[in-house]
Amino acid sequence: MESSIARGELIHSRLHPVNNTFKSTHTMLLINQADLAATGDFGWKFPSNKFWFLSIKNHNYMDKSTTSIKQKVEDFLSQKSSQLTKYDKVYLLTTPSVFGYGFNPVIFYIVVNSCHDIKSVIAEVNNTFSESHLYYLDEVQLDQSQGNYWSSKQLHVSPFLERVGEYEFNFHLSTDDLKITITLHQRSEKMITTLFDAKLVKMTSFNLWKICPSIMKTVLFTEINILKHAYKLFHHLKVPFYSKPDKHIDNLESPSRGFIHRLRIPYKRE
Repeated sequence: MESSIARGELIHSRLHPVNNTFKSTHTMLLINQADLAATGDFGWKFPSNKFWFLSIKNHNYMDKSTTSIKQKVEDFLSQKSSQLTKYDKVYLLTTPSVFGYGFNPVIFYIVVNSCHDIKSVIAEVNNTFSESHLYYLDEVQLDQSQGNYWSSKQLHVSPFLERVGEYEFNFHLSTDDLKITITLHQRSEKMITTLFDAKLVKMTSFNLWKICPSIMKTVLFTEINILKHAYKLFHHLKVPFYSKPDKHIDNLESPSRGFIHRLRIPYKRE
């Protein structure tokens, strides 16, 4: 499977204690890390580790080091039960930085085996408090009967949700489409479901230039949409507010911080 552009619909549904759903067109890049390591760019001079209007920088992923993203994944997996083989491929699902600015609520590192099946996934979740957590999903967390991965919630993401419960992840990846569903369960209640349903288009120079406005819109409006819907939850729907707990021992300093952490607003107070 080649590096691709993933463009589709992002649907975020809050199910409890109130119902609230918003949808948006969302565009991400699914990048085979072997392509990036071999060429240093994507054929249209879309550079890595350089300042440009669109860029991928190693220090924005997992930690602030300039080590290659693939090497960071290998180092992380070496501490887990699964290690990369020479037949495995690592795909990065992300949005690039725009003129040096970027904020990814979730970044996925997807390991695919020689049979084109998903072997494991690292979900890097970033909050607006400059923290991140790496959720590791492999056969240990896999519910074979449903094909879903489960992991306990370790990061305070929203001030309208407690840092308790379990995430349920479901992934579908083919040469033509990508579908990711994340559901948060708390005390036997489904609280939130987020769905990214996208079609995949080969990453060529022409396709990147064509889709560039959509990529820039996704990047530039992500945090604006977060603030917009937080305002609605806080002021109109009166959803309960939960202060940020102390940093969890397994959480990290986010290597890629947006602008919200600099703001002093009622529904972001610690």
